[in-house]
Amino acid sequence: MSNNRSGRSHPWLSEYPPAIPHDLGDASPQSLPALLERVVKRYGDRPALSLDDHRFTYTEMNSLVSRVARGLQRLGVAPGDRVAVMMPNHPVVPIWFYGALSVGAALVSINALYSVTTIEYMLGDSGAKVILTIDSPESLAKLMPSLERGALAQIVTVSPGVAELRSATKGSLSGAAGVLPFSELLDNDGKFAPPPIDPTGTLAVLQYTGGTTGLPKGAMLTHANMTTNARQARIWFSSLQEGSERVLIPLPFSHISGMTFCLILSVMIAAELVVVPRFLPEDALEILRSRRPTFFGGVPTVFIALLMTKSTTPNDWVGVKAVLCGGAPLPPDVMQAFERATGIRVQQVYGATEMSPVVAIMPAKSDEPLHAVGLPVPGTIVEIRDTSDPTRQMPGGQSGEIVVAGPQVMKGYWKREEETNDSMVDGYFRTGDIGYLDERGYLFIVDRLKDMIIASGYNVYPTNVESAIYSHPAVAEVIVIGVPDSYRGENIKAFVVLRDGHELSLDQLQVHLKDKLSPMEMPRLLEIRARLPKTVVGKLSRLELKKEIRELPSGQ
Repeated sequence: MSNNRSGRSHPWLSEYPPAIPHDLGDASPQSLPALLERVVKRYGDRPALSLDDHRFTYTEMNSLVSRVARGLQRLGVAPGDRVAVMMPNHPVVPIWFYGALSVGAALVSINALYSVTTIEYMLGDSGAKVILTIDSPESLAKLMPSLERGALAQIVTVSPGVAELRSATKGSLSGAAGVLPFSELLDNDGKFAPPPIDPTGTLAVLQYTGGTTGLPKGAMLTHANMTTNARQARIWFSSLQEGSERVLIPLPFSHISGMTFCLILSVMIAAELVVVPRFLPEDALEILRSRRPTFFGGVPTVFIALLMTKSTTPNDWVGVKAVLCGGAPLPPDVMQAFERATGIRVQQVYGATEMSPVVAIMPAKSDEPLHAVGLPVPGTIVEIRDTSDPTRQMPGGQSGEIVVAGPQVMKGYWKREEETNDSMVDGYFRTGDIGYLDERGYLFIVDRLKDMIIASGYNVYPTNVESAIYSHPAVAEVIVIGVPDSYRGENIKAFVVLRDGHELSLDQLQVHLKDKLSPMEMPRLLEIRARLPKTVVGKLSRLELKKEIRELPSGQ
């Protein structure tokens, strides 16, 4: 896409570092299987995946991808189908990802921490018939109801280690019908029938994000959306050299940022992906010291946790060429403290699921504004529109809704034509974020139109949390909002009016919500009130409550 969509030059172009081109050139969009195939031919002997002391080269990874593809075709998976994954970070996830895409299916990522209700909804809405999960009683318990109802046709289970990727080890925790060990899926010659893939039309990922109703909705991301966005990021981080890098980005592979940076960009630059099943700051520091990754990233809580160890020094970061932060803005004081401790400047990344996800990245220039979230990446146009009239562009420097056009913008929402249409204006995606562009083209975030809470980089939707809280017999009214937190970015706080004669503590509420909400959605704070603010028509008002909280003296 041209960088001159509206016929004007854009101020951010003059802020680009010298090595970064102003547009994407004439390269044709690429499919993800073609991306992997190119890298295997050129860098087959290079390590692709590592977990602890286990290494898999690109040739070995590709062989496993082919066997997954053949196994899925044997299960009846055809082009256009959806294949799900509900796993912690594990080397099998990128293998499953490329295997599903190689047969023309789209991947549905489900966070293993989601509640049973959310998981069942996502499986039912997407129509995914096959899912890969870890071989554990907890995971199977969440999926068996869907299997028994026929919403799922097959559960494939993999062990926590890598034995099944190395040999024909068999065995499954569950002997139930419809549960297949991953080793049995792999028990084939890898000779699958590759379908034609149109990068701009074929779905690669059906990635769920929240809706105004609280129900998740699937953002339809094509192969071109995903590979182009990874290329935009690759262009930006120009110091990364193909076939020479080692990536440590401890983000969940189920998260869109983890998918783009870990599963796609790592392959694009033929890097070794260091797989981290769970982020622990001391473990991450040990990997930095022993494995010497060259590309690091995380959400704000990752950097806060590393600083809290008080043990990281510039020596830990020798060889690291770039550090990114996504999911939510990194507080400026944390960014400065991290730079003092490590000698490295964090590059903020701004985006959203619907944009694959990258829209803007900070350039790590010495004179960049501290509170900005980035410059639009090549091929991307950002405008600021009037919140009351999204067809009207705001004058420079004034706040409004951020809208984005570019080749990374989703195809639309799965089975939601009306919401797709509502999300677009003049070919631009409406982010729901309030921000502004300064005279140099740096993007700043002011607030969000939507009520979404970002806690530790995860999107949490208050309507969903409120609905769960209302199921408690003591609750008469509830409003859930995000309140500032130095570690998580935002904490989820519930303001509750109790029914007459009832009492409720935070511990009691959390016990009640344990099977209704995921840990990331769980309220961390509870305030009992006699009344909650309402609009003139009697509707509970989050806006008024937020305004009230902002006006309280600091610390209250």
